[in-house]
Amino acid sequence: MKLNRILGICCAVAFALLLAAAWPRLAGSASAQPLAATHYVASTGCGAASPCYATIQEAVDAAQPGDEIRVAAGTYMGVNNQGGLSQALYIDKSVTIRGGFLTSNWDTPNPEANITELNAMTLGRGVYISSTQITVTLEGLHISYGDSTGLGGHQPSTVSYTHLRAPE
Repeated sequence: MKLNRILGICCAVAFALLLAAAWPRLAGSASAQPLAATHYVASTGCGAASPCYATIQEAVDAAQPGDEIRVAAGTYMGVNNQGGLSQALYIDKSVTIRGGFLTSNWDTPNPEANITELNAMTLGRGVYISSTQITVTLEGLHISYGDSTGLGGHQPSTVSYTHLRAPE
C-alpha cells in the first residue's frame, strides 16, 4: 500500500515536470515568433501553391517581415506610386524575393533557365527599399529598364543581390 502511494506521487511529480517542460510549446509563448510564410507569384496562376499573387508587389504587401516570396519565370512590367514614389517594386519590410521558379516546381529555382524579369519600362526605379533598417534579399531576378533620374533616394547597406543582370 505504501509502495503504491510512493509510485503515485512519483508519477504525479513526473507528469507535472513533463507538463511544465512542454507548456511553452503547447500553449505558445508571448515571445515566440511566427514561422516565416512562403508566398507565390505567377501572372497566370500558381498551380497548387498558395497563397498566390499575380504581381510581386501584391505578395510584398501581403507578406510579414521575414517571409519569402517565390516568383515564377516571366516578365512583370509596370510601376506603382507607393510611398509617393515611382517604382516597379516598393519594399518596406524585411523579405526575401527569389525568382527562377516554374509553377510546376516551386522547390528548385533555376534563374538561368527560368528568367524572372522585373521591368520598370523606364517609368521609375526598378526597386525602392524604404529604409536602411530592413534586410532585403533579392535572388534570381533580372531588374530591367529602371530609371531613377531626378528621383533621389539612398542605397541601404543591408541589401543582398544575387543573380541580377542588366538586360542584354
